[in-house]
Amino acid sequence: MMAQQDMPMRFAKESFSLNLQSEDMSFGDEESLDSRKFVAPAKGATVDTAMKEVHALARGETQGVRLWKVVVLFLMTATAAVVSTGTYYILKAEDDDDYTESYDLFSKSMETAIEDHANSIFLAMQSCSNIITSDAIARGAEFPFHTVENFEVIGEATRKQSGLEIFGYVPFVDATQTLAWMQYSWAHQNWVDKSRQIATAAAEGNVVNKDYLEGNISSVIYDFGGPNLTARMVPPTAEPFTPLWQISPPPFDPRTVNFNFVSYDFLNVAVNVMRQTRRGHFTRILESGEIGRLARTGVSSSDHDTYHEQFVDWDKSKGDAFLNPHGSYVEPVFNETHNRQSEIVGYLVAFVPWDAYIANLLPDGAEGVVVVVENSCNQSITYEVRGKRAVFLGRSDLHDPQYDSTELVVSFDVGGLLQSDAVDGECIHSFHIYSSSTFEDSYRSNVPEVLTAVVAGAFFFLIASFFVYDWFVNRRNKKVTSLAARSSEIVSSLFPRQVRERFMAEREAKKTKKVNNNKMFRGSIDHRLQQFLSEDEPVHHERDDFMYKSKPIADLYPETTIFFADIAGFTAWSSTREPTQVFTLLETLYSAFDEIANRRHIFKVETIGDCYVAVTGVPDPMNDHAVVMCRFAYECLRKMRPLTKKLESVLGPDTADLGLRVGLHSGAVTAGVLRGERSRFQLFGDTMNTASRMESTGEKGRIHVSQDTADVLRAMGKGHWLKQREGQVFAKGKGEMTTYWVKPVSSKPTGSDWHTDQSSCMSSVLGDESTDNGLDDNLKESGPTKQQPSEAAIARMVQWNVENVFQLLTEIDLTRNSTPSCEWADEEIQGQINPPFVLSDNHEYVKAELELFISTIASFYRDNPFHNFSHASHVAMNTEKLLSSISLYTSTSSLDAFDAPHNAGHVLNASPLSKLACVMAALIYSVEHTGAPNTALATDDITSMKQLTQTLSFQRSWSLLQEDRFRMLRAAIFGGSEEDEDKFREELFLCVIATDTTDNESNKSRQQRWEEAFLGTQSTEEALQDLHERKARVLMEYIAQASSAGHAMQHWEVYVKWNSCLFDEVYQAYRGGRLTGNPADTFFEEQLEFFDYIVTPLVDRLSKTGSFHKFTMESYHNYTRENRREWEEQGKMIVFNMTETARAEKGNGEEDR
Repeated sequence: MMAQQDMPMRFAKESFSLNLQSEDMSFGDEESLDSRKFVAPAKGATVDTAMKEVHALARGETQGVRLWKVVVLFLMTATAAVVSTGTYYILKAEDDDDYTESYDLFSKSMETAIEDHANSIFLAMQSCSNIITSDAIARGAEFPFHTVENFEVIGEATRKQSGLEIFGYVPFVDATQTLAWMQYSWAHQNWVDKSRQIATAAAEGNVVNKDYLEGNISSVIYDFGGPNLTARMVPPTAEPFTPLWQISPPPFDPRTVNFNFVSYDFLNVAVNVMRQTRRGHFTRILESGEIGRLARTGVSSSDHDTYHEQFVDWDKSKGDAFLNPHGSYVEPVFNETHNRQSEIVGYLVAFVPWDAYIANLLPDGAEGVVVVVENSCNQSITYEVRGKRAVFLGRSDLHDPQYDSTELVVSFDVGGLLQSDAVDGECIHSFHIYSSSTFEDSYRSNVPEVLTAVVAGAFFFLIASFFVYDWFVNRRNKKVTSLAARSSEIVSSLFPRQVRERFMAEREAKKTKKVNNNKMFRGSIDHRLQQFLSEDEPVHHERDDFMYKSKPIADLYPETTIFFADIAGFTAWSSTREPTQVFTLLETLYSAFDEIANRRHIFKVETIGDCYVAVTGVPDPMNDHAVVMCRFAYECLRKMRPLTKKLESVLGPDTADLGLRVGLHSGAVTAGVLRGERSRFQLFGDTMNTASRMESTGEKGRIHVSQDTADVLRAMGKGHWLKQREGQVFAKGKGEMTTYWVKPVSSKPTGSDWHTDQSSCMSSVLGDESTDNGLDDNLKESGPTKQQPSEAAIARMVQWNVENVFQLLTEIDLTRNSTPSCEWADEEIQGQINPPFVLSDNHEYVKAELELFISTIASFYRDNPFHNFSHASHVAMNTEKLLSSISLYTSTSSLDAFDAPHNAGHVLNASPLSKLACVMAALIYSVEHTGAPNTALATDDITSMKQLTQTLSFQRSWSLLQEDRFRMLRAAIFGGSEEDEDKFREELFLCVIATDTTDNESNKSRQQRWEEAFLGTQSTEEALQDLHERKARVLMEYIAQASSAGHAMQHWEVYVKWNSCLFDEVYQAYRGGRLTGNPADTFFEEQLEFFDYIVTPLVDRLSKTGSFHKFTMESYHNYTRENRREWEEQGKMIVFNMTETARAEKGNGEEDR
C-alpha cells in the first residue's frame, strides 16, 4: 500500500517535465518554394506512457490483497444470495395470496350482480305485462285494440329497473282484424306525442332523443321484404301479424310503429318458443347491425352512441354502437292477469345492451377481469371489465387460456329458465369469468424485489466496507495520474519545453527532505498549479516583504524575429457588430493562424485584442528565424482573404474588407516566466517595441519589416523578397526608419509584383473580389474603388441577408403554428379552410424564393455611391443589431413606467412579423434611387409628392413580392392570413417612409406621436392595450430611422466612409444638373445640423423608450458625441479633400458649373 501511495507522487512530479518529441526542424520554400515538410509533435504520447506505468505499479502492489478480497467476496456473496432468495420467495407468496383472494372476492361479487340483473329483467318484464293486461280489463278494451295511457311512465320505470335499452308492446293481429287494426292504430297514434312529452320532461332515461322527427305512423303493417329490402305492406299469408305498437323510449321516427316484428327470424323463433313455453325467453346474441335499420328509426345514432359510451369503449372507426352486441327478450302478454294458462294476446320485446350489463361489475380501481358470454346457440362475446367500464374485445372467446384455472361460470337464469325443460330455439346464456395478466399485474408489487435488493445491498455494503480503503487509494491514484497529465498539458500550453525542464530541475535541487505525500495534492487544481509555478512552497513563504526569494527563470535570446499582426479596420467593424459576432471573427482567424504556427513551429506568445504576437528563435534557436517568420506571415495573409470572404455571408457586410497589417523585426529579446497570478511566458525588450512599430506603420495586406530583418533576409539569400519602402517611416520612440515590404516568392519579382491600389467608399464595403488563389491576388490590398461591387460580393451580401430574413421567417412560423387552431364541427366548412402553412415542410422552396427575391431587389439598385445595395445591407445590419438589443425588461430610468410584459420593446420582440417588416424595409428603402435627394425630385416635373423615393421604392418592391413566382415566400410571411398581410404591408410602408430623415414635417409628426405614446397616460385597460401597440409602432419608426442614419452613431471610420459616399452621390447629382446648389458649400454645416437636429434627438428618444440594452444606448451616445466633435474639428478639411477628389475624377479639374 505504501508503494501505491508513493508512486503517484513520483509520476506526478515527472509528468510536469514531459517533453513534446518532434522531428528535426528545417525550413525552406514549400510547394514551389520548399520541398521539405514539417512533422508536428506527437502530443500526449508520454502522458499515455506515464498512465500505463502508474497502473502497472498499482497492480503489482495489490496482488496479496486481491487474494483475500476474493475469499471474503465469495463468502459474503454466498450468504447474501441465500438470505436474499429466501426473502424474495416469502414476499412473493404474500403477493400471490393477495391476488387470489382479491380475484375470488371480485368474481363472487360479479356472480351476484349477474344473477341480480337476470332477476331484474324477469320481474320488470312480468310486471309490465300484468300492467298492460290489467289496464285493458279495467277499461273494457279487447285485444289487440288497446292502448296504454302514459305508456312512457311505465316504460321508463321498467327500463330503469331492469337496465333495458329499448322495449315495446307488440299485439297479435289475425287476418280478420288487419283492416280494423290499421284504422285503430291510425286513430290512436297520439300516444306518440304524449310519450315524447313525458320523455322530454324526464330527460333522464337511458336514451333520450334530442330531435324527434315529426310525422305520422305507418298506416299499414309493413316489413322490409320488398325489392332491395325496401318497406312493403305485409302480405295476408304472413299471419298472425305482430305490429310494433307502443315503444319506450318514444320512437325517433314515428314510422317505426306497425313494423311486423316477426319478420325478423330471431324474433319469429323467439315468439314460437314463447308460445310453447308460455314464459319469457332470451334470444340469441344479435349479429352486427342485424336490427340496425329498424333501430335507427326508433333511436338516433348519436343518442345511441352516447348511451353506450357510459359503459364501454369500442373502435368507433368500424361503426356506431348499433354494431355492438345486443340481445332481445320476449315476455308474453295474457288476456288475464296472473293466469299463464290464459290466451296470449301479444308480447313485450326488449333489447338488452350487453355493454350495460358487463359494465359496473367491478369497483373503481379494479381492472383486468375478462367476461365471456356464451349461449347454447354456439355464440360467444368477450369483454374486459375495467372498473365501471368495459372494453368490447370481440365476438368470440378471447380470454387468455393460461387463466383457465380461474374460470367461474354464472348462469344467466332469467325467470328460472334453467329449471324448466328447454325447447328447440331456446338460447340459454351463461357468463364465464376469468382473470388476466392485467388483473394479476395490478397485485404484483415491487416490494419483494425492493426488500430483496435492500437485504442484498446491506450485504454488499459490508463487502464494500472491507475494500473501501483500497478503493479510495485506487481512485486517488487515477485522479493523481489524470491531474498530472492535465497539469502537464496546461504547462505545455503556457511555457516552452526548455522552461518546463528548468522548472523541474530547480524543484528537484531544492528538495532536501521527504515531504508529506498529501501536501502537493491538497487544495484545488488552480491552487496547486499556482503553488507549483511559485516554487515548492506557498507564495507567502516564497516571498520576502517585497520580492521572491528564488531566482526567476529568464534568458536572453540574441537571434529572434518578432511577428506583430493587427486586423486593419477591426475597431470600426466591431462597432457595428454584436459581441458574439466579434468573437466569431477572432476565433476563426486566430484558430487558422494557430494551425499555421503549429505546423511551422512558430511560438505563439499571446493575443491582445485583435493583435496576434508570435516569435521564432525562442525557445529553440534557429538560424533562419527571419525566413521562417516571413513565410508564416505570408501564409497568414493568404489565409486571411478567403476566410473573411466566407465570414461575410455570416457576419455581414464589410467583413471581407478587413485585412491583416503585419510588422516584423529581428533582434535580441529577453524571455522568461513572469511569476504571480496567471504566470505566463513573456517577451521583453526593444525588439518587441520595434516590431510593434513596424505593424502600426505598415499597410493592410502587406508585410512590413525593419532594416535589421531585411539584413537577416539578405544574409539568408532572400534579398529578392525585399522592396524598400518609399521615404522614411517615422516610428514613435524610434524616429525616422528605413523599412521594407516583403513578399516571399520563388524568383525575383517584376515591377508589377509591387503595385498597390487606391481607396474609395464602395470597395471599402465589399473588398477585393478576386477568386484567384495566386500569390499576387491574395496579397493585393483591396482598397476601395469607385466601381460597383462584383457579382461575388453581391452574392455574399445576398446570402447574408437571406440567412437573417429566413431566421425571422422561422420565428414567424413557430409563433403562428404554436397557436392552437379552431376545431370545426362542420366538416364542409373545415374543408373550405386552407391548412396552416408549415415552413419546415417547404424549407427549400421558401429559401430559394427568398434568395431570388433579395437578388432581384439587389439588381434594382443603381450605381450610386451611397444609395446602393451595399448601404441597404449596412442599414439591415443596423436594424438587426437594434432588434437584438431590445430589452425585455423595463428600464428603471425609462419614461415608460408600465410593467415589463407591456414594454414597447417586448411587444415588438414578441411579433416576428413586425421585426421582419423592419428588416425588409432596410433592404428596399432606396430601391432604384436616382442619386438625387427627395428635395430635388420634388421640384421636377415628375411630381411634387414628398418622400417620393421611399414611396416608389416601396411600390416597386411590393409589386415584386406579389408576383406568382414568390407564392411560397408570401405564404411563409402571411400564412394565408389577409389580416397579417395587411398588417405587414402597413408596417413595411411605415418603416420605409421613416428612413427619410430630411422631411421636417414628417419628423415633427413622428416626434408628436412619440410624445403621445411615451409621455401620455391612459387609465382603462383597453386604452392601455392600444397605447402599447402605438408605442411599438413608434418604436419601429425610430428603429428604421436610426438604422438608416446608423453610420453617424458608429465608429468614426464608418461615419467618414459612408459620409464620403454620400458626398460623392450628391456631388454627382449637382454636376449632373439635378441639384441646384453646390454641396461643397453647405455639406459641412448640413452634417452639423444632421447631428444636432436628427441624430442626437433620435438617440435620446431611443434611449428613453427603455426598450434597449443600456450598453447599446451608451455606445450610440458616445459615438454620436465623438463623431460630431471630430466632424466639427476636421469636417471642413474632409469636405475640401472630397471636393478636390471629385473634381479630379470628373476630368482634369473641370470647373464646377
